[in-house]
Amino acid sequence: MKYGLALGGGGTKGAYHIGVWQALMEMNIEVSAVTGTSIGSINGAIFAQGDWELAKEWWTSIDISDIIETSELGEVGDNILDIKNLKSVATAIYKNDGLEAAPLKNLLERLIDEDKVRNSKMEFGLVTYSLDKLEGEELFIEDIPKGKLVEFLMASASMPGLKKTVINEKKYIDGAVVNNIPSNMLINKGIKNIITVDVGGVGVVKGVETPGVNHIKIKFSENVIGHLDFSKEAIDKMIKMGYFDTLRAFSRIEGSIYAFNISDYHKSRIKYSEDIIYGIERAAEILCIDKYKLYRFDDLKNTVVNTLVREVNNYDSEETKPFFAEGIKIDERQLLVKIIKHIKNKKLDELSNKIFKGIMGEIYNAANAIVYFES
Repeated sequence: MKYGLALGGGGTKGAYHIGVWQALMEMNIEVSAVTGTSIGSINGAIFAQGDWELAKEWWTSIDISDIIETSELGEVGDNILDIKNLKSVATAIYKNDGLEAAPLKNLLERLIDEDKVRNSKMEFGLVTYSLDKLEGEELFIEDIPKGKLVEFLMASASMPGLKKTVINEKKYIDGAVVNNIPSNMLINKGIKNIITVDVGGVGVVKGVETPGVNHIKIKFSENVIGHLDFSKEAIDKMIKMGYFDTLRAFSRIEGSIYAFNISDYHKSRIKYSEDIIYGIERAAEILCIDKYKLYRFDDLKNTVVNTLVREVNNYDSEETKPFFAEGIKIDERQLLVKIIKHIKNKKLDELSNKIFKGIMGEIYNAANAIVYFES
């Protein structure tokens, strides 16, 4: 079975695509065509030329200076859109009619092998917006003049705030203004199995739901990075998230928040309800346990329960007075420990218990799961 892959735009959120592609390769999912907008077009071109390792290397070493000329901006840190940078960025945009993205073009000229893309077994397409025509342009590689691929990739990725791309005296901007996840291009090619990848980028998403087409939707599960955030930690997290979200979309792993081996998960489901398992997952999330690795349920459960039991046992007995008397400014971890303490000590009457369930929701379920396993 062959699939078409539509990659959404979103600046550095596009690191997510790298994890998606890794998972697709491991599952031997055959992709016959890839389309993309903005960063989705850039990643798509690299995938089409068969260079996932090159893409991974680029993303794990990427820096702001690889994308934008920063000499006028001073020290901007990892995130160019951080509030401390807004004045210098706004000034540079106004003064120069946009930030200079020549470094990105230089990078693409090193990364992109146009001949490989043109000769690839995988069809490639992108979306940009023509300011001369005032309309979007959806172009497959055969529609792009030879020698102009890098320029049209720049056109597709000319996001707001960057200088417009000029090709043959015609101006182009980011294709996200008309079609940020171009699955329609694949459908128009007659492809019946479509994988769409939504990284949460700003732009127009056309709700293409075509009868007779199998849509597999992969969407980021946690918002950890901004459009121009180059934090190494956040980029690494996005790559891992893309990998696990893709495995989950194809039912290769189980779990709502954490990733469990399928056979191990189903063995656990024979013994425990979905609420109990989800309660452990929610408690693990509150404890900030790494989501992006594969777990056995019992291993995650034991780590969570042991950690929280110690915290409950060390909790000051003075803190066991009625919860609502202490106000609502308390973080989730403190709240979880406090609820566990109240449940264990039977400090809640039936009415209070119902109120806790109604107000605390998932945190109450997490506390209930801890008490269940401790006892």
